[in-house]
Amino acid sequence: MEDEWQPQQFQEGDWHCEAVMGIEEVRILHHTITEYLDKFEDIPPINKSYLEHIQSKMFAMIAEYNLEL
Repeated sequence: MEDEWQPQQFQEGDWHCEAVMGIEEVRILHHTITEYLDKFEDIPPINKSYLEHIQSKMFAMIAEYNLEL
């Protein structure tokens, strides 16, 4: 489907970047994305799908952090 975000599979040698964040940054990003998705209805479908993808990743990181406590 064209309106759904599909994460890219990286191969050896492909350019990509990684970000290092602490748990508070992850929580803030998750909260910000959640509020944005709840507040705005006119988000283009591909953008909304991407934000939901990132929201899900942030939730998983928070859950993993909480399980390790």
